Amino acid sequence: MSEVKTLVTLVLGGMFDHRELGDIDIVYEAPACEELQRELVVSIEDVHVELVSRIDYDAAQVKLAALREELDTMTSAAKAVRDEWRVDQQLLEAAERRNAACNAEIVAMVESALRRSFTLGQVYWQQADSDSTRQQNKSDETMETQAQHILNVVKSINELTKPTESGASD
Repeated sequence: MSEVKTLVTLVLGGMFDHRELGDIDIVYEAPACEELQRELVVSIEDVHVELVSRIDYDAAQVKLAALREELDTMTSAAKAVRDEWRVDQQLLEAAERRNAACNAEIVAMVESALRRSFTLGQVYWQQADSDSTRQQNKSDETMETQAQHILNVVKSINELTKPTESGASD
């Protein structure tokens, strides 16, 4: 923005009495007006330049400064929010990676457990079959022993109840 240059000074005369105001005089700053004319006039067309009062200009400058300060504050706040969003986004991505890793680990553990359960089931049934065969063999042995015992009991009873030959000949 270029520097502010005074082109015209408006001189407002004081009051003569309560009914009449003094003169209004305009004092041109010729070098500044001629410089502006060289910058703006590029053809035969007239260029109209509206002038504002210094009071209005200063008020606009104060308002502009306040708006710039508000814009700077909002820009800083927006940058802070953006930075927080980036951090939150990074944390979310890290959490998603950890979650995926945990899920993969859980799947691997379940898969391993299922495979192991199958193997353990096979071992159990092998042992159960082996125990059943042993029990059956033991049962067969017990039956044989019991049969032999019964035969021995029968023989013993037969021997005891059999008439003695020596006693029959007497």
